Amino acid sequence: SEAVIVCGAKHGYGTCPEKVDVVSKTDQYAVRCCSDNPISGWKKHSQCDVWGESDLPGCYRTKTFAEAESTCVENGARLCTKQ
Repeated sequence: SEAVIVCGAKHGYGTCPEKVDVVSKTDQYAVRCCSDNPISGWKKHSQCDVWGESDLPGCYRTKTFAEAESTCVENGARLCTKQ
């Protein structure tokens, strides 16, 4: 099946322009988690309603959708969404 990614850098290398891609859930991308509630050490930008973090405590650069989802849940958060 497929998932939507937003500005994900494939395998965690380099950067990407703002874009949305539909990719296989088995492809691997870097992980960024979001929380609707404050988490110590996580950043919340003034234009955003959520706190986000990629260093959980290490960077996860090659995770499938299921692995990324699990990583975020283990850190008391969720995968970030386009909104």
